Amino acid sequence: MIIRRATPSDTDLVAELGHKFIHAAGMPPATIKECRTFCAHIIPQPMAGVFVSERGVIAGVAAPLYYKPSHMQVVELFWWAEDRQGQALLDAFEEWGVAMIMAPEVTGGDINMSTLEHFSHPGVEVLLKRRGYEGRDKTFRKVVK
Repeated sequence: MIIRRATPSDTDLVAELGHKFIHAAGMPPATIKECRTFCAHIIPQPMAGVFVSERGVIAGVAAPLYYKPSHMQVVELFWWAEDRQGQALLDAFEEWGVAMIMAPEVTGGDINMSTLEHFSHPGVEVLLKRRGYEGRDKTFRKVVK
């Protein structure tokens, strides 16, 4: 199976899979149209890494650390695979992230993956730790409206 960088022609696939993730994970709801609009915007961005398989996607962005612009943070936004290609998608995302961090003007950086406490399979945390990730943040959510 081929893992490749998403192109604008993949907008519908990325939106569909992202929409499934949003709803399965209990995220704030979005329509498929909202997902398509977002995906059409992010896919061509030079600081975005969106990778697809036949029925999988991983997407994230790279941005300088706000107080140290020479430090690049690569942040995963969503990751969903129905074709058992989750690790291969992560491989592609990490390769892209490392390339962003290795740019000449960047002095350091990190790749940030997140899991949802109420949704993620426990094996995902094990996988990430085996790949060198360490727990750093814990996010709390309060729904206001």
